[in-house]
This record gives sequence, C-alpha cells and structure tokens, in this order.
Amino acid sequence: MVNWQELNISTDLQSWENFFNLQTHKVIFQNYLWGDYKSQFGWKPYRFLKQDPTTKETVAQIQILVKIYSIKIPLLWTFKCAVIWIPGITNEISKHLDSEFINYLKLKLNIKKIYLRTSIFSAYSNLCSVLLRSLNWQRAIAPIISGMSMEHNLKNDLAILEKNMSSNWRHNLKRGLNKNISIQKWENPNVAEMMSIYKNMENLKDLEEQFSANEIEKLLYYFKDNLVIFRSLNEKNETIAFRGCIIWGNNGFDFFAAANEEARKIYASHVLLWEILKYCKQKNVAHYDMCGIDPINGKGVYNFKRGSGASELEYMGEWESSTSIILKLLINWKIARNNKKSV
Repeated sequence: MVNWQELNISTDLQSWENFFNLQTHKVIFQNYLWGDYKSQFGWKPYRFLKQDPTTKETVAQIQILVKIYSIKIPLLWTFKCAVIWIPGITNEISKHLDSEFINYLKLKLNIKKIYLRTSIFSAYSNLCSVLLRSLNWQRAIAPIISGMSMEHNLKNDLAILEKNMSSNWRHNLKRGLNKNISIQKWENPNVAEMMSIYKNMENLKDLEEQFSANEIEKLLYYFKDNLVIFRSLNEKNETIAFRGCIIWGNNGFDFFAAANEEARKIYASHVLLWEILKYCKQKNVAHYDMCGIDPINGKGVYNFKRGSGASELEYMGEWESSTSIILKLLINWKIARNNKKSV
C-alpha cells in the first residue's frame, strides 16, 4: 500500500514545518525554502509526506528536486529520463528510500527511467550503509561533495572554544584583534560588493567561481530572515571581507566567506569567524557546521577550518540509485568530468 502523498503548500505547509522542527538534526536543504531557491535554477521541487495508514500521522517527509531530460544515444535510441536530487536527509529518513517510494516517483513523474542521488547529513553508520544497499542504493561513483565536514560545538564555553584552536590560529586571531579591525553585522548586504571580494579572492587563489551574482541575490532573498552576515571594513569604510551563515533552529551553517588581499594581511577572516561563533552562541545555536572540507583539493580552507578548533565529521555522504545503468554511468561520467575541470 502506497502511503505517500504530495504536499499541498496551501493546506499542509504547517504540518511540513512541524515535522521538520521535531527532527534532532535540522538540515536546511530539506526545508521548503531551499526548494523554492533551487527552483530559480532549473530544478522543480516536489515535497512528499508519508503517513501511517492507521493513524494518518506523518512518519516521513522528503523534498526532491527534479530535472527532466531527453537523452540521445547515437545510432541507438532517445529516451526521456528524470534526474532526482534528494538533498540533506538524515539516516532516519533514508530508510524510506525504498522501492515503494521509487515506484511512487515513477508514477508521479510518468517516467520509467530515473536516476536518484541523495546526500545524507548524518554521521556515518555501518547499519545505515547495509540498509541502503539492501534497498538497491550504492555509494555514488563520482561524488559532488567530499562527505566530510567540521563542526564547532557551541554548547562549550568561549574559553573552551578558544582552547581548541591551534596555537597558530589563536596567534593569528590575536594579531587580528590587536589591529582593531572594524567588524559589523551587515544588515543590508550589497551583492556587487560581495561579488567584488569573491572575484578578488578567486583570482588570488586561482579558484573556480564560488557563487554567481544571481545565486547570492536569490539566497539573500529566500533566506533573509535566517541569514546572518558579518563584514570587515577598512579605514575608508570599504568592505574588505565578510562571512555569513544560515541559522536554522539551533544549527548554524557556514555559507559565505570571502576576503580580499588587504583583509588577508590583517587576519580579518580569523576575526570574522570568531565574531560569528560568538554571535551564534548568544543566539542559542548549539552546533555550527563549517559546511564541507576537502583535505586534498582544498587544503588551505581545510587547514583554516581545522585550526579554528572545529571537530571533523564524516557524514554518510552521497548515495545513488537508478532504473537505468546507462543513465547512471552517463551522469557519473559528467560529474567526474566537471570535478576534474575544477581541480
């Protein structure tokens, strides 16, 4: 018996939020606002509720993002397919990614060939891994993200947070504080200013584009009530660095971070992160997720985050399932190719 049903935004949104707020680990990527944000970039969000057939109580809810494609195989055939992205679920929710759910999606989308990928933001579990494999899911061949992150436990006192820093990081923080860097909460962030600093940083470090102006603009719009940004100003009252996070429940997610050459010389990034951690602690944020690390391809960022005293986390990471082996291989080939370009 299929117990899934699509969320009716006009009547069921509050029940979606209520269930979401009961979760011990709230990840913003399953919030309906994230679906609305991603809809601006070609993804169509769907939200589904699973109910107990007897009590009608909601036992699971999953937000998916969908893109429909027509793929041509030279000299063979053309087929219609759906690429389904399920971002930021938990181990508890992953057990519902069974054949019933997949068949429900095929009927809902009226497409037989579908590819699904999910990112699971819960600590790695052998039990969960065995369960997912029993449901015909496999670790993604070519992951988009590393599946590793770091977290600050803001339940600790500030003295403990400072003690957890590496000696070098603590030294650089003190050097920055001694320079009396002007730090302020950025109430009305300017997209052009943010992009200018990002471009300066990307050129300095030879990085791929971190955000487009459109992405920043849409994030500021959709998460304006939950987005907190601090910036550093020079003597000319010019923004030279900023850092921002999204606060959701008692969790903080590090989202924006950029510093130009002037800011790097005075350790503004160290001071900004410290100020944000203090602010989040004042707002009763318990956990501050540094949102991803890559010790191999992003060693500088990794060392900065590790030096700040954050503890390393291993998430379940990315898993995939597909009704078509050819489709799965094509998508992983495309992702691997894009990853290689960005290294």
